[in-house]
Amino acid sequence: MIQAYELTANDDYLAEALKAIEATRGLHFDINYQANLTAWGAAACVKLHRLTGERFYLEQAYVFFASFLHNCEIWESEIGHAVHYRNFLGATALHDAHYMAIYECFDSFAAMKHMLADGDATLSDSARMLASEYCKYALDRAWYYYPDALPPKQCRPSSATATAISIASSHFRWKTFTLMANRLGKSVRKSMAPERLSASPPARFIRLEGRRSG
Repeated sequence: MIQAYELTANDDYLAEALKAIEATRGLHFDINYQANLTAWGAAACVKLHRLTGERFYLEQAYVFFASFLHNCEIWESEIGHAVHYRNFLGATALHDAHYMAIYECFDSFAAMKHMLADGDATLSDSARMLASEYCKYALDRAWYYYPDALPPKQCRPSSATATAISIASSHFRWKTFTLMANRLGKSVRKSMAPERLSASPPARFIRLEGRRSG
């Protein structure tokens, strides 16, 4: 609705966006259903605060954002297969489905980018830091959504599919990650370690490859 309003200047779209956020008043942590949609709710609230100047929308952005973080795994697991990949600060896809997926990871990453850009100086320091940290760790964590970054026993595609995945992963992975990082803006790039943007895999992946080949 906000995008439609910006494209058309039709106040009906803005009114609809305001009503949608008003309907979430009082939901608190029950506001979360699907992680990426909750992240976009936070971004939308920040945008509405910028458009209207009403404090409620900024405060509601924090509710959406807190609910999103409430669904994040704020620890590094090394239980079972998790020793082979990163999960820190990953949001589970649904509030009642305890798995992580690349779509929710990338879409939430994009939502945080918009929230940071539209929030600018109006966002609290803590919210800006947490959004930046989510984006930083998303780059690290998303590496392991590529099947060839995991031990073969954790993936069960056909041999032809596995070969195609490996070639595509090797060619596009860091081009994609560098593009994602460059689009974030200064507020996030400053908090990223330089190795996150390099053309080399993370140190942990190098260690993993050593274990697999040894």
